[in-house]
Amino acid sequence: MPLADDLSRAVAAILAKPFSQRVGRVVPTTHDVGFGEAVKVKATFLYADLKDSSGLVKACQAATVGKVLRVYLDAAARLVKRNGGEIRSFDGDRIMAIYIGPGAANRSVQTALQLKWACENLLQPQLEKRFVAIPKAKWKVQPATGIATGEALMVRGGVRRHSDLVSVGLAPNLAAKLSDIRSPAAHLKIDGPTHYLLTPPLSGERSAIRWTRPRPMAMAGVQHPYYATTAMQAL
Repeated sequence: MPLADDLSRAVAAILAKPFSQRVGRVVPTTHDVGFGEAVKVKATFLYADLKDSSGLVKACQAATVGKVLRVYLDAAARLVKRNGGEIRSFDGDRIMAIYIGPGAANRSVQTALQLKWACENLLQPQLEKRFVAIPKAKWKVQPATGIATGEALMVRGGVRRHSDLVSVGLAPNLAAKLSDIRSPAAHLKIDGPTHYLLTPPLSGERSAIRWTRPRPMAMAGVQHPYYATTAMQAL
């Protein structure tokens, strides 16, 4: 069968069959979701990029870049798991995690604050000690994290033996967009629903965490307010 005909048949078959939807109480895995299924979740989504990775590539050899990416993603993954999140993808220098259940907003924000502290106090000193090119270039290992809360559909993407879950909805898209914002310089940006769900000590008049006033971010013709902070939390 010609390739064009094969693809056309596959497209028609996928579009003709509606999703069988169910509500997820936990973060699903790839094996939990069939190709004709969609799992609806209410969750908090976290995307954590490595800031200025292009500067790292310019300053260091490929092997050094690989080591830095590995330690950064390893630290991020450990903190996600420690705070009850589930990792659902790695994309270059970015990690995506999902938090469901009581305190999901708090736990996601704690992850980001702890990652910032770990980068400055644990990773940076060791990287500078081991790789001369890093302090010479004045490059810093810095996270850029976006967090958003809302409903999303988890669907299976790809073909049978090469598939993964895809998060479809405003919240995952917004979290990814927030992680891309570089101004203001704050390492963490969260959307309005996440900010609303935060409880002390991460919010409130007596909180040590200082959030900016809401700033607008346009996405799909809609202005979404977000809050930012430079704070971090020691491990």
